[in-house]
Amino acid sequence: MTTAYVETWLLALAITQIAEVPVYLALTRVRVGRALSLSFVTHPVVWFVIAPLCTSTGMTNWQMFVLAELFAWIAEAALLRSYGVRWRLALLASLVA
Repeated sequence: MTTAYVETWLLALAITQIAEVPVYLALTRVRVGRALSLSFVTHPVVWFVIAPLCTSTGMTNWQMFVLAELFAWIAEAALLRSYGVRWRLALLASLVA
């Protein structure tokens, strides 16, 4: 893993936070720290576990994208549920984000 890969991940994480946190705040009314925690939990798994695993198994970029997004959607919804957000709203907010 190169320094450039980590720097690219940090930029992608920042962009993800900028895009997703307002969605979570508006739809679920969780506190800012909890909204930030969602991507802080899932983003490293996508970049440092799922992406290399998919690459090493020969998955296409599209397959990797679908797997990564499904993981992030369900994991972030589960975290929202653990914060007291109803399942239906948690799944919707995570899907929108």
